[in-house]
Amino acid sequence: MGMTNTHDKSLSPEAFASLKDIWNAFVPNEAQVWTKFYLYWLEQSKQLPIMMVRYEDILQDEKMWVQRMVAFLESGNPPLAHRWKNHWNEYLSNAARPVDGAGYKPKKIVIGKALTNVLTKEQAETVRELTSAVCNLFGYELTPVSQEGNATTEATNVASHYYSLQLSPVRIPTPMLPPSDSGSTISINQSMEIRDDSDPYGRKITDLRRIYTKNDTEPFATK
Repeated sequence: MGMTNTHDKSLSPEAFASLKDIWNAFVPNEAQVWTKFYLYWLEQSKQLPIMMVRYEDILQDEKMWVQRMVAFLESGNPPLAHRWKNHWNEYLSNAARPVDGAGYKPKKIVIGKALTNVLTKEQAETVRELTSAVCNLFGYELTPVSQEGNATTEATNVASHYYSLQLSPVRIPTPMLPPSDSGSTISINQSMEIRDDSDPYGRKITDLRRIYTKNDTEPFATK
């Protein structure tokens, strides 16, 4: 998205290959940012009621997880709850309805897709090393694939040739906090910096893209 300047397109294989050096640096950088982000919120869960929901679980049973999220929200005293809590069935139906006409249409959902088309074996191992503290808590595990009878070539250096993403059931407990008339509050961007100012990615990815595309006058090829 950052390099295509779109919400629904990907770089063409040729454009992606031309950014190999950037991608090699991007992968470990974002793995560390991802880990810091979730470690921060796990720390906040000690003092705030926080519900952790995995994307993959929603894919398996969307309605059940929406019910659980609504129940979680109703367990406290959410602001403006009267405007939405009696209409969640309607919201769920609308969200699941196919989109017609122009606009964003989600691509086919594949769990662990990055292993098959953008990560190498070495990059997957780097991601596993940098994110293991959080992945273990959330039930994500990169499991080796048997190589018996498989010939290894440069073309088979994609991560899916060596690893598969396995999920195990997990539950992050929500603390039972005493009710408060004022409600729980939290200040962000003060105690922990997730992405420092020198980071060339994140919101600065736009500047990086414009350097390589002559200020977006020669955009990357997409698919």
